[in-house]
Amino acid sequence: MNVADRQFLQILPSLGTYRSVLCLNGRLPSPELIRSFHLPIIATDGASVTLQEIGVTPSVVIGDGDSLGTAAPNQGSIWIQNRDQNFSDFEKAIQFLRAYRLLPAVVLGMGDGYIDHVLHNIELLSQTICVGYDAPNLLLGLTGTCRLSLPQNTKISFFGVPGAVISTCGLKWELEHYLLRFPTHSSCFNRSCCRDLEFKIHSGRALLVIYLENIDDAGSVDASLA
Repeated sequence: MNVADRQFLQILPSLGTYRSVLCLNGRLPSPELIRSFHLPIIATDGASVTLQEIGVTPSVVIGDGDSLGTAAPNQGSIWIQNRDQNFSDFEKAIQFLRAYRLLPAVVLGMGDGYIDHVLHNIELLSQTICVGYDAPNLLLGLTGTCRLSLPQNTKISFFGVPGAVISTCGLKWELEHYLLRFPTHSSCFNRSCCRDLEFKIHSGRALLVIYLENIDDAGSVDASLA
């Protein structure tokens, strides 16, 4: 596993209790990381092809079948075909997880694709209590209070979904009842200045993006001098 994968596994227990792993048709992490969650694995049909290539068998495969191409569904997986084109495979998978009480989920493979698909995936994730991991980024929808322990100088950004009022403790540039509203007013490229952090959402919902590996840019230089 790489540095970001190990960091994600360390952070995950503090984010909550998760009931499943959902693999989307994007860049997936190593099979070692996927198996290490010890949770039921649900895959959209495109992701199931990648999982088959890396030797991981999902419990359930969901989708319209278009992304399978000539590949056959994974042997040993339950295949649920849903041809309703009014919903994406991600939405169909969330519906399934909700019906079978498998939420919240660890969502993998959100990025690495057409920009509209990526934005759609982020939009859906931000409206749930699932956590998204697309190395080196962790994505989490926030309400209420969130406490995390992260390495000093971790890069962090916040977005309103679509709006939130947030206060922070432990960042280089603290936010105090700060109004987030997407797409007009976000807080990007902040840095942690200590290990123990607290983020409080006074109202609304926010999307938190954390970089789980060292990012060298102007912000890191400034933070090292702080």
